[in-house]
Amino acid sequence: ASSALRQPRAEPGHGPGAAPREHEAAPPDTPAERAAPRVNVAQSAKAGLKGGDQSETGPAPRGQETSRWNRIKMALLPYRMGTRRLKNNIQVAYHLVTDSLLSLDRRLSHRERRLVLRTVMDLLRLLPFIVIAAAPGGSM
Repeated sequence: ASSALRQPRAEPGHGPGAAPREHEAAPPDTPAERAAPRVNVAQSAKAGLKGGDQSETGPAPRGQETSRWNRIKMALLPYRMGTRRLKNNIQVAYHLVTDSLLSLDRRLSHRERRLVLRTVMDLLRLLPFIVIAAAPGGSM
């Protein structure tokens, strides 16, 4: 009997369309995958081979841990992205307002008005922090 005519096992999880168990690899889809040797994912993780879960093998090798400078950069990334977004919003809002003022027949859409208002409110919220930050430098 060929393997194509073989009946599926009656065990749960082995029927047609069933997902492979945690320790089993997915069935091969292409002839090249069928010809390649199968690797047990659980065994490769325990052996520390490529493709397995490296968290079970212990701490990261020396030189791959994150440095203090990288942790600082990652902590400051949201502030950098927020500053960049505020700068872009200021530029867009400036162009929208100047275009609507220069051409009297053009009116801002609802979304454009909302963007301009949000940008102005962000700048007003930022103003006290700018004054506090600039106050020590003003006494020089």
